[in-house]
Amino acid sequence: MIKFCQIFVIINLVLISQVSSHTYVTLYCSFTNGPFYSIIGNAYQCKVQETTMIKYESTSIDNVNGIHQDINSNEAVDMLWVRGTIFYYIPARIGHYLTNLQAIWIHQCGLKVLKYENLKQFPKLRYIYAGQNQLEVLASDVFKGNPNIEWIDLQKNKLKFIDGEIFTVFPLMQNLNLKKNYCVDQHHYGKVGHIHFEQIKHEIDMNCHLPNEIFCAMQEMSHQGENYYTCSGKGTAINNKNVTISRILHNQNLTIISNPLNETQGLHIRYQNFSNFPRNLHEFLPNLIAIQIIGSQLKELNSKDIKNYKDLKSLWLPLNHIENLNNSVFAYNEKLEKLSFYGNRLKFIKSQILMPLKFLKFVSFEKNICIDIAAETSEKFDIIRSEINEKCN
Repeated sequence: MIKFCQIFVIINLVLISQVSSHTYVTLYCSFTNGPFYSIIGNAYQCKVQETTMIKYESTSIDNVNGIHQDINSNEAVDMLWVRGTIFYYIPARIGHYLTNLQAIWIHQCGLKVLKYENLKQFPKLRYIYAGQNQLEVLASDVFKGNPNIEWIDLQKNKLKFIDGEIFTVFPLMQNLNLKKNYCVDQHHYGKVGHIHFEQIKHEIDMNCHLPNEIFCAMQEMSHQGENYYTCSGKGTAINNKNVTISRILHNQNLTIISNPLNETQGLHIRYQNFSNFPRNLHEFLPNLIAIQIIGSQLKELNSKDIKNYKDLKSLWLPLNHIENLNNSVFAYNEKLEKLSFYGNRLKFIKSQILMPLKFLKFVSFEKNICIDIAAETSEKFDIIRSEINEKCN
């Protein structure tokens, strides 16, 4: 085991300037050697004074000052310790000055966000404790920049969505504590390689949903051959008609509440609980060109659901529970090119449903109750219209 000097580093974060959207602070440290329990042993620690307040996600560290013990320097600091102060975010550039941090301990500080951008500045991180804070969401990539992580303790937070993919690779893990959170209550401790991630993941899959909220994993994604910057929705639980979503969170900014995601052109929902379109989806995602909702129990589609997406080109809704389509459903979407209702429960379709769609290149009504056909040419579209008239009225 690596030996560490023990530290209690008293950090006094002093605001020196605010330029544009960034707040810059100098980190004043009082350094102390001392023991620390668990895997770290002795550590040279930096303890943040209770007067310190980090209220803004845009805060960056621009300098570290303090009197080091013995011949130590910033490079010797092993641990960042914060307790009982306002510390809503982990500031940027701490890792630029404290380059060898192996442990972070943040207790009762109102910490709201823990994400990849915060933690990638600590590539040697082995231990993180952030208990009794305000964390709600963990994205799948949060620890991607910390391959040596051995100990994660997030007990007594407000976790209500965790991307289960977070638990795919933790080869050195000895302790994972998620006790007393909103959607999960488990603690696993053991030898390396013996943490039962499958049991934790099962509980997460069963319980960790976002009622009336959407978590987006933002990524480039193909929609029937066209790539768009896409919200890949996870943890979704939209169960009723006339639901309004309260916020969309995403892995670039886990605290977004009302800002529209103007650059997002695609929405991808796959095997979630998404039975109805939220009434105000367009307020958060105003510029969608492609929508994929796959196997998510969607019950109906009406013109009001998509009328705000006048540039919509691709609407892909296979393996849902839609039964009826009326004539006006695409009245505001004349640019639609690709359309799929494969594997739904369609038994009633109005005959003029395709009339507004002058640019249609592909449509599928395969594997439905009243119809089982797909087409890629205008001649076959006429056959579809004929089948609708004959079988689905």
